[in-house]
Formats: sequence, C-alpha cells, structure tokens
Amino acid sequence: MIDFRAMGRGIRRVGRWIGASAALLGVMLLLPWTSGAIAAETLQPFVLAKTVSGPLDAAVEQARSALERGGFRIIAQTQPYRQEESHVDAATVIVFTRSDVLKAAGKQATGGFMAPLRLSVTEVDGQVQVAYVNPTYFAHAYRLDDDLAQVSSDLEDAFPGGQGFGSKKGMAPGKLRKYHYSFGMRYFDEPYELATFNSHAEAVAKVTENLKKNTVGVSQVYELAVPNSEQVVFGVLRRPTRDAHSDMDDTWIMSIADFEANKKTAYLPYEILVTGNKVIAMHAQFRMAVHFPDMPMFRVGMRLMNAMNVIGDGLEAAVKDE
Repeated sequence: MIDFRAMGRGIRRVGRWIGASAALLGVMLLLPWTSGAIAAETLQPFVLAKTVSGPLDAAVEQARSALERGGFRIIAQTQPYRQEESHVDAATVIVFTRSDVLKAAGKQATGGFMAPLRLSVTEVDGQVQVAYVNPTYFAHAYRLDDDLAQVSSDLEDAFPGGQGFGSKKGMAPGKLRKYHYSFGMRYFDEPYELATFNSHAEAVAKVTENLKKNTVGVSQVYELAVPNSEQVVFGVLRRPTRDAHSDMDDTWIMSIADFEANKKTAYLPYEILVTGNKVIAMHAQFRMAVHFPDMPMFRVGMRLMNAMNVIGDGLEAAVKDE
C-alpha cells in the first residue's frame, strides 16, 4: 500500500531544501554587490564647495553668509600664511561651530578637538577655492560617539555641489577610528602632553596669559569653551621666533605638505586643548596624517619628520611661557 502521508512529507522536505538552496544562491549572487556597497562607504577629509574666478574677499563674505544661514556661529577669521613666503596667492580661514557640534564634543574628555570646524578660501593662479573640513570624517577620526552626519548634510545644503577630496580611495569610518599613518606613528589618543596645572581654571588662565605673551611665535586665533565640560580649545598659528622651533612654521610646513591642486588650507589653525587640569595638543604625526592621508612618506613625510617633534616642543614652550 502506498503511504501518501510519507510521500507528502518527503515532497515538503524536498521543497524546503529547494527553497533554502535558492535563498543561499541568491545571497551568494548578491555578495559581490553587497561588499561593493560596503567598500564604497568611504569618507574624504575635505569638501571642495566651489571654485570661482571672482575676488577672494567677495568669496569670503559669501561663505560667511552661507554659514550663518545654516545656523553656524563664526568664531574667528584669520590669514594663516606669511604672504611673501606662501605657496598660494592668498588665503583666509573661517573658524565656526554650532550647538550640536559643541554638544557632541562635550560628551568626551578630548571631544573638544572637534568643537571648531574650519572653512578656507584660497586663491591659486587666479582661481578661488572654497573648501571645508568634513565633520563626519573627523568625528570618526576623533572618536566621537556622534558621527555629525546632520552637520555634514547641513553644510552640503549651505554649499551645494561640493566634492570630497584629500584621499584617493577615501577612508572607511572603522579605519578612521583606529587610524595611524604607519608603524611607529602616533594614534589619536597619543597627544603631546604640554602641561599640568592644579585646576581647570588655573590651566585656562595660564594658557590664555602665556599665549598673549607670544614669546615663541605661537599666536592665539580664538578661544572656544565647550559647554557642560571642562574643555577649552585654543586655536593657534605658528610663526616661530626662535631658531630651535623654526621647523614648526605653518607657512613652511604647508608649502611642503599642501602640494596638490585642491588646497587644504583648512588644516589650520592648530588646536591646543585644556581638558580638566591638563593641556594637550594632537600629535602632528596623527593630525597631519589624518588630514593628508595620501602624503607620500619619502617625498614629503621625511622632510617634515623633525617638524612633527618640534611642534610639540614649541607648543609646550608657548603654554608654559618657557
């Protein structure tokens, strides 16, 4: 006698096997496309908002207006280079922030490095480039909990049509969070330790006082307190007055590092961070590398190796007034 119930169970098992096999085949067929999509999720350190042929001053005013319409607060504006020795025709940097950036920065002891954002207006061969740092790229590089995607989106709205640049292949968020340039180079959590004071208030007061003296050629551009935290960021430019610190000169360093067509002037100013009672600054081996990830070591990096050490010495001397 034919057992129809057994036959039915067998048919159902075959059907389930065929269904599972088809699903597995579908996943296998989709894997190359899925992995490609994941691989494509990369970030660039800078965004070229636009290139115009008009005067630099007009581009600066237009950029300031666009930032303010986007809800950003302008902290400072500066000319980062000694013009007679600069590798560009003219340059201005606008430092800005917003409440959501400050809120994210205040949640971590070194989040203050992210608090100031920077936009540059650079004139090169009669063309004016407007570029800014990519908040999401640096939120990952500086290990914030918030990726600042909304901030990046709002900047894209303020400057439509922008194109990312600074890394040929781009950088994946996961790689940025553990980034260092190469073996033996510093990570984000290995900063210059510049000074320690008895309290946060004393640290802020001493750094403010000593930067005003400007005895070693480290001049203050801005001071930015991060709300709900013991963090204050000082933006500085370096024009050394002592031979011992000559290699930390911003104009000289950028004439070597910033050699590509799209200029990375928004690398400047450099940050000094008072966090609690300690004064630190990002190590140049990390800060320069994460802004210039495609920097060729033997063509550029080796020429700046001494600068990366001297920068720490110069910043320490500046905050201690040595």
